[in-house]
Amino acid sequence: EWHRVDAWRNLSKFAKTLQKGQLVTLEGILRYREVEDEVKGVTFKHRIAEIHAISIKRLSKVEAADDPSDGADDE
Repeated sequence: EWHRVDAWRNLSKFAKTLQKGQLVTLEGILRYREVEDEVKGVTFKHRIAEIHAISIKRLSKVEAADDPSDGADDE
């Protein structure tokens, strides 16, 4: 699942080192906010859920087979 996460200070630096496909565990505070969007001249309100991160831990590494630079698709 994909979630919107806010990470600050050292957590944001750590989050930049994560790669797509890695498993992580995340602790934080779930917060909701209302936003207004306009689509084709019609304004509507909706709520967005965000997790304000307190801690993030990496659980897995990206597999070498998932790395497109490893030459696995070369014939």
